[in-house]
Amino acid sequence: MEPTAEFATAPEFWRSTQKTVSIPLVLYEAKLAQEGRKLTLAGLVVFAVWTGIGGVLCFGYTPFPARLVPLSIVGLGAVGFAIQTQRMMRLRKNGGYYRISLDDYGLYVHSDDPSLAPAFSVIAPEVYRLVRITIKQYEGSDELEYYVETKSGSRHRIEQIFADYDLDVMAMFERIAERFPWVQLVEEVKH
Repeated sequence: MEPTAEFATAPEFWRSTQKTVSIPLVLYEAKLAQEGRKLTLAGLVVFAVWTGIGGVLCFGYTPFPARLVPLSIVGLGAVGFAIQTQRMMRLRKNGGYYRISLDDYGLYVHSDDPSLAPAFSVIAPEVYRLVRITIKQYEGSDELEYYVETKSGSRHRIEQIFADYDLDVMAMFERIAERFPWVQLVEEVKH
């Protein structure tokens, strides 16, 4: 039986659909358990150094009434580092991924731990701006936050843990802008 105009053979169908299939481009991928082990170790080291140096400075060089304020600062910092380290310890048990990918139809952020890093997707025509916010600190070190903004004005945050650790967000934003030429790269500064 000969193929008619209504029914194409499998190779013909494959050739015709190959033109419309968009292969996703993985911009970033982190295995959560592996990253959790690295970040937990780093958190424990920072916690130990912070409390060690703080303890030596508080107890070794200041008399009792004067050490209360520095001791409370060291204590608050230690609690902050402990909370972040505990947050990273959860990742060690998670066998999933945090993945940012892109194709002709949109931008996708997949997260197997939504409490740490929420997942989101934005269809291509809705991607409006890629925003880097610089938050000026008084001590001289600035904090950076990265967002994908839609035409409706909603912003989706690229997870800060990975952006601070090993993700070059600006290079990723440039690749997104190459794929979607209408997207604007925007820098905002907050004081």
